[in-house]
Amino acid sequence: MPVPRPRQPRDGRRAQPVHRAIVASGTENGGGAEEGAVARTLVADKAGRAARERILRAALETFAERGYAASSLTAVAKRAGLSAPGVLHHFSDKRSLLAAVLEEHGQKDRETGDRTVEFADLDLPAALDLIVDQVEANLAHRDVIRLAHLCALAPGEDAQVAADWSKARLQRLRADIVAFADRARARGEISADTDLDATAAVIVAAFLGLEHQWLVDESFDMVAGMRAFTRLLATRIGRSGA
Repeated sequence: MPVPRPRQPRDGRRAQPVHRAIVASGTENGGGAEEGAVARTLVADKAGRAARERILRAALETFAERGYAASSLTAVAKRAGLSAPGVLHHFSDKRSLLAAVLEEHGQKDRETGDRTVEFADLDLPAALDLIVDQVEANLAHRDVIRLAHLCALAPGEDAQVAADWSKARLQRLRADIVAFADRARARGEISADTDLDATAAVIVAAFLGLEHQWLVDESFDMVAGMRAFTRLLATRIGRSGA
């Protein structure tokens, strides 16, 4: 069936496409300029957020591969598909970029924690299973894990933000484990003579040791390693092993 052609105005002018007519009408009514400015702002904001996300991802990958000290803003910019001035438009220097990378992943950790069951309220078997599950979840975040390990020993005053972040991460993990162990001991699930701080330190050491082996050799099965460790831990601190 033939498509009807748009009817031409009687004064001989060509009909405008619908979207152009709407814009023209808005301009005549005084609202087009404002609406256009809003639209341009929204587009610019979206593009800015996309560029920022690319920069953060590129920075994470670069810092994890090379280490913070050996990484440059130029290398980050190249990986993000931007110029160095383009990166500096979003972040004032390399230190602020590292802080933003760490904050982003710290926020993700907090959001994940908010969605999960309160660790301290779990019984012993469920808590140990959750520890294994966390190790398995970390398999999808190799760059973040590698960066965390590099941050722990980051040299220089400029990298202190990374060392502080790593220290806070480990302190938070130990505190969560101590809170759980304290309630589990009160419920009679673990031995009364269990040293809570030492137990937390040993569990964190298992996390770090297994992660390190996995970072050195990606074929290493750190999930199986943590599963074996939690079974040994259960026999040691559980009531049946008292």
